[in-house]
Parts: sequence; structure tokens; C-alpha cells
Amino acid sequence: MRKCFDLFKPASSIREVLTAYREKRVRHTPETLFEARALSVNRSGLGSWLAGSTAPLAFTGNFDHAWRSYQQDVASLDARYIDAHAWFFTPASFELLILELNYMRLLDVSITSLVESHGSEFIVQFADFNTKRLALSRQQAVEYASEAVGAPQQPA
Repeated sequence: MRKCFDLFKPASSIREVLTAYREKRVRHTPETLFEARALSVNRSGLGSWLAGSTAPLAFTGNFDHAWRSYQQDVASLDARYIDAHAWFFTPASFELLILELNYMRLLDVSITSLVESHGSEFIVQFADFNTKRLALSRQQAVEYASEAVGAPQQPA
């Protein structure tokens, strides 16, 4: 499923999400930056690829550089912002996280569609509780009406 530079990074866990939420985190941790530098890969120089690619994998960065940068990041937590991917998911791990956050009442949304693309991502559509509730209530009314009035006759 993962067809991009974060291929070897483990899926984000509920623990990581809850920690970031509790800490009200707005910046990446030094550990996130280390992981981005140390574990990023490419296939023949490309950071993303199509499913089934057999191009050779290679690490993008140098582990020693990642380690030295980590030590600098820890020593200067107020340094300039550095962007990195903090969250990593497969479709199932993402859907599980959304389910768990809903159960804990930290979210009030439902996934209406989750589709893996041909590229390196998957596409998710959400609906909030009341939108889905209204849609289901309308569908229920259609079902009741269909039963009471009868389904339209199909031409023979």
C-alpha cells in the first residue's frame, strides 16, 4: 500500500496521536525529524511510485547525518520550523484510528469513502455525525414510503 518515501516508517499509533493531543503539539519532535531523515527511501531517485514498481529501493539520507541533526534538534528546540511527515497510515490503520478517536469522543465524524489511489496515497471522505444522520433519516423515509406506496412498476 505505501508507495512513497515513508515506506519503512511504522503506522502511527493511537498512543502517538493521544500524546500529541495532550501536549497540544504544533511542531515536530526531534524524533519525528530523525525518523524523516533516517528512514526515507526512494526508488531510482523518485520519492513516490506506482503500485508494482520493481525499481531498486535506496535510503534517501545518511544515517550519521540524521543522528547528528537529531542531537542538534534536541539542543535547540526553539530553532526554525522544519517540515516533515508526522503521521503514517495504511487505509486500515487510518480507519482504525478514526474509529477509536470517535469512540473516545475526540472526533465526531465518520468515513463515507476510503479508496486507495493508483499513486502513493489513499483518498478519504468524511461526514460529520449530523450530516450522516440526516442522510440516513432521509433514506429511511424513502424506504418507508416505498413499502407503504409500493415500488414503481418496472417495464416488462
